[in-house]
Amino acid sequence: SYFFGNVGTQNEKASDAIGLYLKLINEMPQVPERMGTIKDYIHKSLLTNKPSFRYASQVYESYKLLGFKEDPAKTIVPTVDKMSFDDIIRFNVENLKGKPIAIGIVGDPRAIDLKSLEKYGKVNRLSVSELFK
Repeated sequence: SYFFGNVGTQNEKASDAIGLYLKLINEMPQVPERMGTIKDYIHKSLLTNKPSFRYASQVYESYKLLGFKEDPAKTIVPTVDKMSFDDIIRFNVENLKGKPIAIGIVGDPRAIDLKSLEKYGKVNRLSVSELFK
């Protein structure tokens, strides 16, 4: 499994955005009364997120790589129905909180304070040609 997320911001605010994002992961807000909204969002996103014709083969191949033999929604929806907020907290603690994270930033390096990014780990700058090798 994997966890993927993104944040869109102006170049000069990249460090602040990363800090806030990591804080959400490592100090997850605990608002159990939102569980109904969480389940509703997951249901709707699973049931409406169908790949377009052009990308269907790629999406279905990625399902296979993740071990699914059919649409993952068929497996995930019943699990979500049984899920409690404690399950979400437990998942966060066991799988996300304090774990190593790879962060990719796309932007003009002249407009990003690269020194401020070093507080999050080693900064590797890639050229466009290196990125798309």
